[in-house]
Amino acid sequence: MPNLITEEMLHVFAVEAAPDEVGPALKERYEGLVDCVALYVPFVPEEKDGFWRKMSEEINS
Repeated sequence: MPNLITEEMLHVFAVEAAPDEVGPALKERYEGLVDCVALYVPFVPEEKDGFWRKMSEEINS
C-alpha cells in the first residue's frame, strides 16, 4: 500500500502537525465543517494530561 499512496494524497486525508500544533491544525482544517473530532492516540489517565488539556482548549476556543 505505501507504494500506492503519494505524499500529495496523504496530505489530503491526514492532518500532519507536531503535537503542540495539532489543535490549531485541526481547527483550521475542520472549523465549521464537523461537530466532533476523534484522535487515534491512546488515552491513559494522568498520561499526557497537558497535551489533552491544551488540545481541548485550542479546539474549543
